[in-house]
Amino acid sequence: ISTTVESAVSAVESVPNASTIILGGMDRGIDYTALVNYLAKSKISNVICMYESGKRIYKMLSKLKADNLTLIYCEDLYKAADTAKKIAEPGTACILSPASASYGDFKNFEERGDVFKSLIFSEI
Repeated sequence: ISTTVESAVSAVESVPNASTIILGGMDRGIDYTALVNYLAKSKISNVICMYESGKRIYKMLSKLKADNLTLIYCEDLYKAADTAKKIAEPGTACILSPASASYGDFKNFEERGDVFKSLIFSEI
C-alpha cells in the first residue's frame, strides 16, 4: 500500500535484511525530504526510483551525494524489478515501498503489488 513517506521508512525498518528499495509512482507533490534524509543514513544500499515522483526522489538523493547508496532511475516497475534482481546481493530483500500512488500506471496498489511479485519471482 505504501503511498506515504512514513510507510516507506517503516518498510525499511521492518525488513531486517533489506538492501534495495524501489520508490516512485504518480507524483502528488509529496514532500520527500524526510525520506531522502532517512535513506542517506539507512542500511539500504540500492535505491531504484521510477515514474514521475521517482524522478524527484532521484534528483533529491543525487544532490545529497550519499556514498552509501547506489542510485538508479528506471522508467517503470518492469525495468525497476529487473534492475533490482541484477543488483541486489543474494540473501537480501528488495522492498517495493513507493511512497507514491499507483494510479496512472496501475488500477490500484493491489495490482502494482501483484505485478511486482510476479516480476521479482520470475526467472531472470
